[in-house]
Amino acid sequence: MLKGKKKLLAAQVLLGLMIAGNAYAATDVEVTGEGTPKGSWGTITADDSTNKVLAGDWTYITSKPDGNPNDNFGAVLGDKLLLKNTDNIDGYKITMNAAIAGNNTTLIKGKKVTNNTITIGEGYPRKIELWGTTKISNVFAGSEESSGNKLRLGILESGSTDIELVDVGERNDIELIGDTANKTTANYEKMAFAGRDLTLADKAGTGKIKSADMKGNITAVRALNVTEGISAGGDITATGGLTAGNGISAGGNISGGALKAASISAGGSIDSTGDITADTLLGNGISATGAINIKGAIDALNGPSKTRAAGAGSLSGTNITAGSINASSVTATGDITTGSMTVTGDVKGNNITISNGASSVGGTLAASGNLNIKGNSTLTAGTIQLTGSDKLNITSTATGTILSAGSVVDSSGTAIDMSLAVDTSKKTTNTEGLFTKVYGTKVTGNTVTSGLQSATLSEKSKSVVETQIASLAGVITSADLLSNAGFSNASQAVQQSNAEGGSAREMVPYAAVGYGNMRQESGSYVDVQGSAFNIGFAKEVKNGSGKLLFGPMIEYGRGSYESYLDDGTKGDGNTQNFGLGVMARQNNDNGTYYEGSLRYGKLTSNYNSGDLGADYDTDANYWGAHLGLGKVFQLNDKNSIDTYCKFFYTNQGSSSANILGNNVEFDAVKSKRSRLGFRFNHATSDVRSIYAGLAWQHEFDGSACATVDGFSAPSPSIKGNSMMVELGVNVAPKSSPVSFDLGVSGWAGKQKGYSLNANMLWSF
Repeated sequence: MLKGKKKLLAAQVLLGLMIAGNAYAATDVEVTGEGTPKGSWGTITADDSTNKVLAGDWTYITSKPDGNPNDNFGAVLGDKLLLKNTDNIDGYKITMNAAIAGNNTTLIKGKKVTNNTITIGEGYPRKIELWGTTKISNVFAGSEESSGNKLRLGILESGSTDIELVDVGERNDIELIGDTANKTTANYEKMAFAGRDLTLADKAGTGKIKSADMKGNITAVRALNVTEGISAGGDITATGGLTAGNGISAGGNISGGALKAASISAGGSIDSTGDITADTLLGNGISATGAINIKGAIDALNGPSKTRAAGAGSLSGTNITAGSINASSVTATGDITTGSMTVTGDVKGNNITISNGASSVGGTLAASGNLNIKGNSTLTAGTIQLTGSDKLNITSTATGTILSAGSVVDSSGTAIDMSLAVDTSKKTTNTEGLFTKVYGTKVTGNTVTSGLQSATLSEKSKSVVETQIASLAGVITSADLLSNAGFSNASQAVQQSNAEGGSAREMVPYAAVGYGNMRQESGSYVDVQGSAFNIGFAKEVKNGSGKLLFGPMIEYGRGSYESYLDDGTKGDGNTQNFGLGVMARQNNDNGTYYEGSLRYGKLTSNYNSGDLGADYDTDANYWGAHLGLGKVFQLNDKNSIDTYCKFFYTNQGSSSANILGNNVEFDAVKSKRSRLGFRFNHATSDVRSIYAGLAWQHEFDGSACATVDGFSAPSPSIKGNSMMVELGVNVAPKSSPVSFDLGVSGWAGKQKGYSLNANMLWSF
């Protein structure tokens, strides 16, 4: 016995290390907590009659029992070893009824460790306590060989169930014996397993594990639920069924009850007494007593295999549903539903439906119910067997050959007339991009072909052309601003400059700003709102008839729009234009005047429609001109009437866009407008005057045309008549260099809405 500080130090080192062991002469060895009292020191004692090694919880081996023929075995606590031998350790069955603790999880160690079995927690909960790790590995440590050993896990106490990994080596096995005792049920749901064979024994307890990656076989005699994935180099046999959160993979066969996983793959066959459910399914022969439900592909032909045994590659079940099927034969007691199938032999089922891509059947396709060819699918078969000519339904939108067979027969083998089986009067209508397309079928012998019979542009395609009206409206607004406030402000700026002693030779800057909110009736309508700016330099020179006002200018406009069709289809977007130009007006002394302008620029626009799911951007050049003739009648010193007639021409260039996969070519849009009107001016004082006017406008053209893949689209047009009423005021204080021109115009008819002019002149 140790005394004093030495005893205390030893107790601290060994605290919690509850491990016992000795390889006794008998094959069966049980390590218990019996013997030397806890906390004391002593030696292992052997009971020859019971073949048990008796060890205290705190035993430290200092000597070996006399007369033990295998006295070279011993429990070396410092290495955390249950058995230690410099030679072979073979054939021991060791039941651990005492807990294990420590970082090193090696329980048996020798040169060759073979065919030993360690059982923990059989019939009573036992605790596996690991220090500094949550993994058990290297359980059977053989320096030269470790094989044929087995770790049997039963009921584990709380804390032991937090073990993340049990790895016994690729040549050793794991058996989960489960069971319930002392109000505790075996629980392995947080554990991952690795080794050779894994067996889930038929006892009470959880059937849930985290994952398993075994080199050999996996056998579960009750339902097994795997949180992550499970794989075996050999076979997987799950009598009660197998469910995995990720994949199920076996180098050999997969068999048992219902199978469910993200993917199921076997080098051999897959046989289920229940349902098979997965995203993808791969095996060398697949069968299920229940339904087979696969989101992706079923491949019953094992890809890496080049030679196959008889019958390999067959697929059978009740209802079979898959994204695609690749097999040597397919047999369903219920329905077969797939995107496509590639089958070298026969296909048998009740209702057989294919819906995506090309399918081929080398043998006989026999449908006791209906044969449905849907979506964009096609089918080629050696023989098609139907119970009647009314059992073939073709709604495929594929073009070319939809169905081709060597023969088409009924259940008695009598040929079916395909012209009776296919109703060629049925049409399939699809909306594709901006088109409404109609597909139809034609029968020639046992071949059914389908093609596009007609294609018409949807009325909704008019919406994408409305943008051309919106961008045209922006350019028109710039022209109106120039012909109205532009000329007026240029003239005022020159007159103020001359009155303040400016040189008649200099160019005087001016600016005009306008805002408008207009609805363009286009067969549907487009609401456009935005601003326009006209900035330039003007000069006025005298001549024999009066004065000539002229100068260069730039214009800019920006706005947004919303377009609406009669069926409610909506589009919206933005437009902007930027241009350069020149303008001139001859003001004669008798009140007559002539004016004109020439402009050139670039415009951009975009379009978006949630109703159509379409959007695009375009740009184009534009040019415009206008001519005007008018006469001012001076009624008295305060009142005058300005009568005028103007003509406007605007040419918006062509452009193109790809919309919903369709090539859309927008033609040039031309606007030809005449405006006839008058304005009454009244001076309320020396510095202020008001005006009111009325005008009639006629649009001669204004049609927006486009082609979509060569087909003419519906054309919106703003051709027609509009009326305009205007009111405004001019304020030019003599003591201030600033003058104001505020005006509003209201429109009715083809063009509805209002526009505002709010201009300020500042003379320097």
